[in-house]
Amino acid sequence: MMRIRPAMLVCFFASLILSLGTRSAGAQTPANGTEIPLQHCDRLPVVILQVDKAEKRFLIDTAATSMLNEKSFPSGHTKEVHVQSWNETTTLNAREVSTGELRLGSHSLRGVSLPAIDLTALAKACGGPLDGILGVDLLEQLGVTIDLKRSVARLGVTAPSASEASLIADHYCPAKCRRESIG
Repeated sequence: MMRIRPAMLVCFFASLILSLGTRSAGAQTPANGTEIPLQHCDRLPVVILQVDKAEKRFLIDTAATSMLNEKSFPSGHTKEVHVQSWNETTTLNAREVSTGELRLGSHSLRGVSLPAIDLTALAKACGGPLDGILGVDLLEQLGVTIDLKRSVARLGVTAPSASEASLIADHYCPAKCRRESIG
């Protein structure tokens, strides 16, 4: 009969705990820079965005346009906005808030203006603070795909900015080429 020494047993359990700890940490950390882990608001997906270098919690809603919570973004000027649902359009007074930079992972948008309305009821329903709604408009601009099964937001290739598109057009189709195709 083989006798197991206490020191070997301690080493075995230490290595087992270390390997299990490494696996669970890897499951919470994105595999690469293109995947952002999702949080949840009840069962709905939530993502952390950087807005002007501050972390903000946004509900992901692919059936809505993006907006901010007026309690999280108190500055801006008031204007009339139209919020559209599947069966009606509601007119609200909202603050228009301009951001310097909105960042999700390595993708960012500059100079985004969004309406800020009271999202208190939505935050109460999900049991936690919400700073805004990340809607289909910004999801598309950021090149985001939502993987609900793996609970991650996947960043794809973003569309080129207007200046990048102009440079690409100049490279592949000089001004003479564009004039000929127009007229």
